[in-house]
Amino acid sequence: MYERTVRHSRLLSKRGQGHIIPLRSAAHSLHARTAMNSPAPPLPSLQEVADTTLHAMQNCLQTMGLGLDLIQMTAPIDPEEFEQIRHNIERASRLVRNLREYCCVPVSAPSLANLAEIVEESVQSIAPQWERPGRTTRIVCHAPLATFTADWRQIGLALARVVSCAYALLSTDGGEVLVESDAHAIGAQQSIDIQVYSTGAAPLSFEEQGIFAPFAYINGHQFGLSLVLARLAAHRLRGRLRFRKMRTGQGLFTLQFRV
Repeated sequence: MYERTVRHSRLLSKRGQGHIIPLRSAAHSLHARTAMNSPAPPLPSLQEVADTTLHAMQNCLQTMGLGLDLIQMTAPIDPEEFEQIRHNIERASRLVRNLREYCCVPVSAPSLANLAEIVEESVQSIAPQWERPGRTTRIVCHAPLATFTADWRQIGLALARVVSCAYALLSTDGGEVLVESDAHAIGAQQSIDIQVYSTGAAPLSFEEQGIFAPFAYINGHQFGLSLVLARLAAHRLRGRLRFRKMRTGQGLFTLQFRV
Protein backbone atom coordinates (compact mmCIF):
# COMPACT_ATOMS: atom_id res chain seq x y z
CA MET A 1 0.00 0.00 0.00
CA TYR A 2 2.79 2.44 0.89
CA GLU A 3 4.80 1.67 -2.27
CA ARG A 4 1.72 2.11 -4.39
CA THR A 5 1.10 5.57 -2.94
CA VAL A 6 4.67 6.67 -3.62
CA ARG A 7 4.74 5.29 -7.20
CA HIS A 8 1.47 7.07 -7.99
CA SER A 9 2.84 10.36 -6.71
CA ARG A 10 5.98 10.00 -8.80
CA LEU A 11 3.87 9.34 -11.91
CA LEU A 12 1.84 12.48 -11.31
CA SER A 13 5.06 14.42 -10.81
CA LYS A 14 6.41 13.28 -14.20
CA ARG A 15 3.21 14.40 -15.90
CA GLY A 16 3.36 17.76 -14.17
CA GLN A 17 0.15 17.07 -12.23
CA GLY A 18 1.46 16.78 -8.70
CA HIS A 19 4.42 16.40 -6.38
CA ILE A 20 6.23 13.55 -4.73
CA ILE A 21 4.85 12.53 -1.33
CA PRO A 22 7.59 11.25 0.99
CA LEU A 23 7.09 7.71 2.22
CA ARG A 24 6.89 8.82 5.87
CA SER A 25 4.22 11.42 5.10
CA ALA A 26 2.19 8.93 3.09
CA ALA A 27 2.35 6.39 5.92
CA HIS A 28 1.37 9.03 8.50
CA SER A 29 -1.59 10.14 6.36
CA LEU A 30 -2.78 6.58 5.86
CA HIS A 31 -2.44 5.87 9.59
CA ALA A 32 -4.45 9.00 10.41
CA ARG A 33 -7.29 7.99 8.06
CA THR A 34 -7.29 4.47 9.44
CA ALA A 35 -7.36 5.76 13.02
CA MET A 36 -10.31 8.02 12.25
CA ASN A 37 -12.35 5.16 10.75
CA SER A 38 -11.40 2.49 13.31
CA PRO A 39 -12.73 2.44 16.88
CA ALA A 40 -10.15 2.72 19.66
CA PRO A 41 -9.26 -0.62 21.25
CA PRO A 42 -10.85 -1.11 24.69
CA LEU A 43 -8.63 -0.55 27.69
CA PRO A 44 -7.82 -3.68 29.72
CA SER A 45 -9.63 -4.12 33.00
CA LEU A 46 -7.80 -4.12 36.33
CA GLN A 47 -8.43 -7.86 36.58
CA GLU A 48 -6.81 -8.46 33.18
CA VAL A 49 -3.77 -6.38 34.18
CA ALA A 50 -3.46 -8.30 37.46
CA ASP A 51 -3.78 -11.68 35.72
CA THR A 52 -1.19 -10.77 33.09
CA THR A 53 1.23 -9.49 35.74
CA LEU A 54 0.79 -12.61 37.87
CA HIS A 55 1.32 -14.88 34.87
CA ALA A 56 4.52 -13.05 33.91
CA MET A 57 5.86 -13.21 37.47
CA GLN A 58 5.09 -16.94 37.70
CA ASN A 59 7.04 -17.52 34.49
CA CYS A 60 9.99 -15.50 35.84
CA LEU A 61 9.98 -17.40 39.15
CA GLN A 62 9.82 -20.71 37.32
CA THR A 63 12.76 -19.71 35.14
CA MET A 64 14.74 -18.63 38.20
CA GLY A 65 13.96 -21.92 39.93
CA LEU A 66 15.12 -23.99 36.96
CA GLY A 67 18.30 -21.92 36.71
CA LEU A 68 19.12 -22.37 40.38
CA ASP A 69 18.49 -26.11 40.14
CA LEU A 70 20.91 -26.39 37.22
CA ILE A 71 23.57 -24.35 39.02
CA GLN A 72 23.30 -26.44 42.18
CA MET A 73 23.56 -29.65 40.15
CA THR A 74 26.77 -28.54 38.45
CA ALA A 75 28.62 -26.53 41.10
CA PRO A 76 28.05 -24.73 44.41
CA ILE A 77 26.79 -21.16 44.21
CA ASP A 78 29.39 -18.47 44.76
CA PRO A 79 28.63 -16.48 47.97
CA GLU A 80 28.58 -13.16 46.09
CA GLU A 81 26.22 -14.54 43.45
CA PHE A 82 24.00 -15.99 46.18
CA GLU A 83 23.85 -12.57 47.87
CA GLN A 84 22.86 -10.93 44.58
CA ILE A 85 20.14 -13.55 44.07
CA ARG A 86 18.85 -12.93 47.58
CA HIS A 87 18.84 -9.18 46.94
CA ASN A 88 16.85 -9.61 43.72
CA ILE A 89 14.32 -11.87 45.46
CA GLU A 90 13.87 -9.26 48.18
CA ARG A 91 13.22 -6.59 45.53
CA ALA A 92 10.67 -8.84 43.83
CA SER A 93 8.97 -9.49 47.16
CA ARG A 94 8.72 -5.75 47.89
CA LEU A 95 7.30 -5.15 44.43
CA VAL A 96 4.61 -7.79 44.98
CA ARG A 97 3.66 -6.24 48.33
CA ASN A 98 3.50 -2.78 46.75
CA LEU A 99 1.32 -4.01 43.90
CA ARG A 100 -1.01 -5.68 46.38
CA GLU A 101 -1.34 -2.49 48.40
CA TYR A 102 -1.85 -0.43 45.23
CA CYS A 103 -4.67 -2.69 43.99
CA CYS A 104 -6.22 -3.45 47.40
CA VAL A 105 -6.84 -0.42 49.62
CA PRO A 106 -5.73 -1.18 53.20
CA VAL A 107 -8.47 -1.42 55.79
CA SER A 108 -8.41 1.55 58.13
CA ALA A 109 -7.31 0.65 61.66
CA PRO A 110 -7.29 3.73 63.95
CA SER A 111 -5.37 3.51 67.20
CA LEU A 112 -4.08 5.83 69.92
CA ALA A 113 -0.35 6.53 69.74
CA ASN A 114 2.33 9.12 70.36
CA LEU A 115 3.59 11.15 67.41
CA ALA A 116 7.26 11.16 68.44
CA GLU A 117 7.32 7.40 68.97
CA ILE A 118 5.74 6.61 65.61
CA VAL A 119 8.15 8.90 63.74
CA GLU A 120 11.19 7.41 65.47
CA GLU A 121 10.04 3.83 64.84
CA SER A 122 9.42 4.54 61.15
CA VAL A 123 12.82 6.15 60.64
CA GLN A 124 14.70 3.47 62.57
CA SER A 125 13.03 0.74 60.51
CA ILE A 126 14.67 2.20 57.39
CA ALA A 127 17.91 3.85 58.54
CA PRO A 128 20.07 0.69 59.03
CA GLN A 129 19.56 -0.32 55.39
CA TRP A 130 21.06 3.00 54.21
CA GLU A 131 23.95 3.40 56.63
CA ARG A 132 27.10 4.55 54.86
CA PRO A 133 30.26 6.37 55.99
CA GLY A 134 29.62 10.10 56.13
CA ARG A 135 25.85 9.84 56.41
CA THR A 136 23.92 11.12 59.41
CA THR A 137 20.29 10.91 60.48
CA ARG A 138 18.50 13.36 62.74
CA ILE A 139 14.98 13.16 64.17
CA VAL A 140 13.34 16.23 65.69
CA CYS A 141 9.80 16.24 67.06
CA HIS A 142 8.46 19.65 68.05
CA ALA A 143 5.46 18.09 69.79
CA PRO A 144 6.96 15.09 71.63
CA LEU A 145 3.94 14.63 73.93
CA ALA A 146 1.28 14.83 71.18
CA THR A 147 -1.01 11.79 71.21
CA PHE A 148 -3.74 11.18 68.64
CA THR A 149 -6.16 8.57 67.40
CA ALA A 150 -5.26 7.91 63.77
CA ASP A 151 -4.42 5.16 61.32
CA TRP A 152 -0.83 5.05 62.47
CA ARG A 153 0.03 2.00 60.39
CA GLN A 154 -0.62 3.87 57.13
CA ILE A 155 1.14 6.97 58.46
CA GLY A 156 4.17 4.95 59.54
CA LEU A 157 4.43 3.09 56.21
CA ALA A 158 4.10 6.31 54.21
CA LEU A 159 6.81 8.00 56.29
CA ALA A 160 9.14 4.99 56.00
CA ARG A 161 8.79 5.07 52.21
CA VAL A 162 9.51 8.78 52.06
CA VAL A 163 12.54 8.45 54.33
CA SER A 164 13.88 5.62 52.18
CA CYS A 165 13.61 7.82 49.09
CA ALA A 166 15.31 10.67 50.97
CA TYR A 167 18.28 8.37 51.64
CA ALA A 168 18.31 7.33 47.97
CA LEU A 169 18.79 10.96 46.96
CA LEU A 170 22.08 11.17 48.88
CA SER A 171 25.29 10.67 46.96
CA THR A 172 28.06 8.25 47.89
CA ASP A 173 29.98 11.20 49.37
CA GLY A 174 27.58 11.31 52.32
CA GLY A 175 24.95 13.70 53.53
CA GLU A 176 22.17 14.05 56.08
CA VAL A 177 18.54 13.04 56.36
CA LEU A 178 16.61 15.25 58.79
CA VAL A 179 13.07 14.32 59.86
CA GLU A 180 11.08 17.04 61.61
CA SER A 181 7.54 16.50 62.88
CA ASP A 182 4.98 18.80 64.46
CA ALA A 183 1.28 18.92 65.27
CA HIS A 184 -1.08 21.88 65.14
CA ALA A 185 -4.79 22.61 64.98
CA ILE A 186 -6.66 23.46 61.79
CA GLY A 187 -10.02 24.68 63.03
CA ALA A 188 -11.52 21.87 65.07
CA GLN A 189 -9.14 19.26 63.65
CA GLN A 190 -5.56 18.35 64.37
CA SER A 191 -2.95 18.09 61.65
CA ILE A 192 0.38 16.27 61.62
CA ASP A 193 3.16 17.82 59.55
CA ILE A 194 6.32 15.82 58.81
CA GLN A 195 9.20 17.29 56.82
CA VAL A 196 11.99 15.09 55.52
CA TYR A 197 15.13 16.89 54.33
CA SER A 198 17.71 15.15 52.17
CA THR A 199 20.93 17.17 52.05
CA GLY A 200 23.91 15.93 50.06
CA ALA A 201 26.86 17.26 48.10
CA ALA A 202 25.68 16.07 44.67
CA PRO A 203 23.12 18.17 42.75
CA LEU A 204 19.59 16.83 42.27
CA SER A 205 19.37 16.67 38.49
CA PHE A 206 15.70 15.83 37.89
CA GLU A 207 12.36 17.59 37.69
CA GLU A 208 10.50 17.96 40.96
CA GLN A 209 7.33 16.16 39.83
CA GLY A 210 9.34 13.47 38.06
CA ILE A 211 10.14 11.93 41.41
CA PHE A 212 6.51 10.78 41.78
CA ALA A 213 6.48 8.84 38.50
CA PRO A 214 5.98 5.09 39.06
CA PHE A 215 9.29 3.20 38.93
CA ALA A 216 11.24 6.45 38.67
CA TYR A 217 14.98 5.77 38.43
CA ILE A 218 16.86 8.56 40.21
CA ASN A 219 20.43 8.73 41.47
CA GLY A 220 21.03 5.07 40.74
CA HIS A 221 17.95 3.83 42.61
CA GLN A 222 14.55 2.74 41.37
CA PHE A 223 11.79 4.05 43.62
CA GLY A 224 9.19 1.58 42.38
CA LEU A 225 5.75 2.45 43.75
CA SER A 226 7.02 3.78 47.09
CA LEU A 227 6.16 7.46 46.62
CA VAL A 228 2.97 6.59 44.70
CA LEU A 229 1.74 4.56 47.68
CA ALA A 230 2.85 7.23 50.16
CA ARG A 231 0.91 9.89 48.23
CA LEU A 232 -2.19 7.65 48.06
CA ALA A 233 -1.99 7.07 51.82
CA ALA A 234 -1.81 10.81 52.42
CA HIS A 235 -4.89 11.36 50.23
CA ARG A 236 -6.81 8.67 52.10
CA LEU A 237 -6.03 10.46 55.36
CA ARG A 238 -7.13 13.82 53.89
CA GLY A 239 -3.58 15.02 53.62
CA ARG A 240 -0.94 15.42 50.94
CA LEU A 241 2.64 14.66 50.00
CA ARG A 242 4.80 17.20 48.20
CA PHE A 243 8.42 17.49 47.11
CA ARG A 244 10.55 20.47 46.15
CA LYS A 245 14.22 21.21 45.66
CA MET A 246 15.40 23.68 48.26
CA ARG A 247 18.95 24.09 46.98
CA THR A 248 21.28 22.37 44.53
CA GLY A 249 21.81 19.31 46.71
CA GLN A 250 18.83 19.53 49.06
CA GLY A 251 15.37 18.07 48.59
CA LEU A 252 12.38 18.44 50.92
CA PHE A 253 9.46 16.00 51.29
CA THR A 254 6.44 17.38 53.13
CA LEU A 255 3.86 14.96 54.54
CA GLN A 256 0.61 16.20 56.05
CA PHE A 257 -2.13 14.13 57.67
CA ARG A 258 -5.46 15.06 59.28
CA VAL A 259 -6.14 13.20 62.54
